[in-house]
Formats: sequence, structure tokens, C-alpha cells
Amino acid sequence: MRFSLYVMSFELGRFPLDEIVTGQIIKLEPRGVLVDFGAEKPAYIPQLELSLAKIQSPEEALRLNQIRDFLVIGDYDGQHNCFFPGYTLETLNSSERLCEVAQYRASLGRKHLVSPEDLLIQTKVLDVQPDGIFVKIQWFLCSEHPPRITFSIRRLEMQIAWRRIRQLQVENITLYPKIIRNKYVAIAEVEMLRGFINNLDRSRETLVVGKVLPLKILEANEALNRLQLIQPSILIKLKQLQVGQGVEGRVKVVKPFGVFVEIGGLFAFQHRSKIIPVVEHPNQVFKVNDFVKAVISEVNLEKARVHLENCEKLV
Repeated sequence: MRFSLYVMSFELGRFPLDEIVTGQIIKLEPRGVLVDFGAEKPAYIPQLELSLAKIQSPEEALRLNQIRDFLVIGDYDGQHNCFFPGYTLETLNSSERLCEVAQYRASLGRKHLVSPEDLLIQTKVLDVQPDGIFVKIQWFLCSEHPPRITFSIRRLEMQIAWRRIRQLQVENITLYPKIIRNKYVAIAEVEMLRGFINNLDRSRETLVVGKVLPLKILEANEALNRLQLIQPSILIKLKQLQVGQGVEGRVKVVKPFGVFVEIGGLFAFQHRSKIIPVVEHPNQVFKVNDFVKAVISEVNLEKARVHLENCEKLV
């Protein structure tokens, strides 16, 4: 009888996807809330969707009879991130490729190929690159049940947080967040979003959890949910480097795909294809702690990368 009193989701069409709607909290439950959106039945919103912050109970985020905004989100039957090499936005939208990929992915594990007429497809561009496009494809399988939508405060707060992050990046503001994790990668929290700290200088081991660190926003990609932070001192070092500049340094890491060289407190990379003579593995030429000289071939401030060429061992 409990589930007859409310619904977990509504049919698509009653509330437009990605719109902001207002509802009233009419009941607090142990792991969620009931919200009146003016429909025949109230909607049940689970605790996970009540706040971007980690909460232990609904009472930490909401109170009874409170009016709150919610983001309308799709309860999709499936989704897939796909790279389309050689396409532009125009050529991809004018082709049938998006539909073909969704049809194939939705048909996996089924006895018959899903008909395109049975699919309602939503797409979102994640990244545009010179050689193609990354796209998130989401779909409703209409032949099995009507498309459904649900509601989320967490996703709305996430949108607002990313908007604020982008503004901070435009204003080039130095932030002072605390390090909340330092295992494999160092992570700091900004606007309740987690960002990893670029360690171009490979100083991660010196970063202490709980320590406040001056950081700038290096990359803010909401579509990929990727926030990359960097210390201002590293940016200053990067800006002092120039393409064509000769440098000397020490080999710190040798990988099958190339070598990492420390130059002036920063790590630069030489790809295996740039090694002369051509070798099967870079360790045939370079060993850790070898002193080398090289030429800077690329300085990418947006991605905090330094690439080398003409790397030679110093005798």
C-alpha cells in the first residue's frame, strides 16, 4: 500500500527535461522525502538526490513544508559516451550515426534489433577535438514503457556549482581550498565539487590532507565532470618556458610510450616517436637519473603540459 501513495517518477511530457520546477516537501522519510509538484500523487525523492553535500539524513538538507527548486532529469534506459572520429557538429547532426549507435547499444543483450522508432534519444556534446567529437548518448526505450523523469536537488546544485567554477576561472581567482585526499592523486574540494591537483612538478607526496593550498582552476569541464586545479607557482614556471628553448634535466620516469624529464622543477615529456634512433622501448636509450639535454617542442598552458624533442644524453 505504501507505493500507491506516491510515485518514484513521472511520465515524460508532464515536466520538460532539464527544466527547473518547484515543489513542496510534504513528508520526511528515513531515506528520502515526499514532494508535491501539483500532480495527482507526490513524488518520492531519495536521499542521494537531496543535496550535493554528503548528508546522513534528509533532515540535514530539507525541512517539512519547505518550498524548493528541483531539476527535471531523465530516468533513461541506457546511456553511452562515444567518440566520433572525423565528424564536426554539423556533419554529425546531419548524419544518422547518433541514431545508429543508440540503436546498437540499446539492442545489446536482446534477441532482436531495437527499432529506431522505439527509441527517444537525447544527446550532449562532451568535448570537441580537432579529430572528432565526444558525445553522451542517452535513450528511452519507448516500446517497453513510457519515458520517465525524476527530480533532483543535487543535480541542480551541481549545475550552479559548475557555473560558479567557470566564473572563478574567467576571473582567474586564486582559491584556498583544503586537500581532502592524497592517494594516487591529490584532491581538493571547490564549491562542493572535487578537483584533482595537477602535479606537473611531481610534488604530490608533499601535499598533506587538511592543508590549505593556493590553487587556480586549470580546467573546468562540466560535461566530463572534470575539474583540474594547479598551484600558481607551477603556472609561473610554465609561462617562463618557450617553444624552441634548449633545456637540461634528469630522466625521472621511463615508460614504454616515452620518458619524463625533470627540467627546472617541472616534468616534461618526450614521446617514444621522438626518440632517435627508433627503438622498441625507451629504456634502450634512457635510464632513470640520466642527465639529458633537449628542446621544448610544446608548452600547453591550458593542460599544463610540456613536450620535448631532440632529447640526448649528456656525457
